[in-house]
Amino acid sequence: MGKYECVAENSVGTEHTKPTPLYVKVRRVPPTFSRPPEPVYEVMLGANLTLTCVAVGSPMPVVKWRKGVDQDLTPENDVPVGRNVLELTDIRVSTNYTCIAQSSLGVIEATSLVKVQSLPAAPTDVTISEVTATQVRLEWSYKGPEDLQYYVIQYKPKNANQASIVVEPTAHPPLYPGHHE
Repeated sequence: MGKYECVAENSVGTEHTKPTPLYVKVRRVPPTFSRPPEPVYEVMLGANLTLTCVAVGSPMPVVKWRKGVDQDLTPENDVPVGRNVLELTDIRVSTNYTCIAQSSLGVIEATSLVKVQSLPAAPTDVTISEVTATQVRLEWSYKGPEDLQYYVIQYKPKNANQASIVVEPTAHPPLYPGHHE
């Protein structure tokens, strides 16, 4: 609230209006994410990843990162306003990271799972049967993640370079020299 007046000025002179009280309403909007982090990021073991979180509001919120349940990653004396970028390097373990946006009008959070993809376990119970001069039957068991995509069988014929074939996990012995349990 304050008193305001209009002033007009030209080469002839200056005129002032009578001061009038004016109430200026400040727009107040609670924080919202304009660019939240993705819910899940899948990375390979040892990879690097950049997480970006952007929030808006009036007043503008501060934005910080938390690892897991209670590990603050943003120093309290250096919390950025509106946008925070988290650089992760040499990722070894799947972990939740939470972006927190806070102003005097509220607190919001968005959590991302950084999921480390690992190599599948080696097949077990490998057996060789039906050996002939030109072929062999291979069978094995696999007890690991269900999202296995394929097997690679590498072999080296005598006096030749190494070769390989790709076997789908749903293939059965009559089609390919291997099976999936």
